Amino acid sequence: MALSTMMKIKTSEIPQAVNSIPVALRDTLMKYIYKGFENPKDYSSSALLTWHEKVLAITGLGSIMAWFQRAITLSPKKRGFHIVTNEILQQIPEINQIEIGLMNVFIQHTSASLSINENAAPDVRVDMETIFNKLVPEDNSYEHLDEGKDDMPAHAKCSLLGASLNIPISS
Repeated sequence: MALSTMMKIKTSEIPQAVNSIPVALRDTLMKYIYKGFENPKDYSSSALLTWHEKVLAITGLGSIMAWFQRAITLSPKKRGFHIVTNEILQQIPEINQIEIGLMNVFIQHTSASLSINENAAPDVRVDMETIFNKLVPEDNSYEHLDEGKDDMPAHAKCSLLGASLNIPISS
């Protein structure tokens, strides 16, 4: 395969190698990388970055653009507003390798939501809870009571705040 042969090129030979690689082959190499490995679960995102770096060094195509997806689990919490930043970051060590990017955080739960209020004083979280309890009180006469009287208000609060955030990343 062309990729395995090209991986043996010494760093000092890269300029000559880049000039000798036809554009079609560069495109094929990049499609191979972006398509991913046969079983992506066998490779960590840092291994994918290493492959990107090698191909980009060989082809001279510039910056690395990598995507990775990770399902993480947050520890259970009681109702309220909680700071989960560190808990998320601990489960995504690759984030330290990113110079500039965008992280999409999505919570797969219909009665929980996400909001950015980082570094807010603790009383801000208390006030947010108070505000949302006034907006969507538990003691209204809701139709959906299958999972308890607090479930429908939780669904409504999730709809108000949202289940995902896009967070810019920069080093």
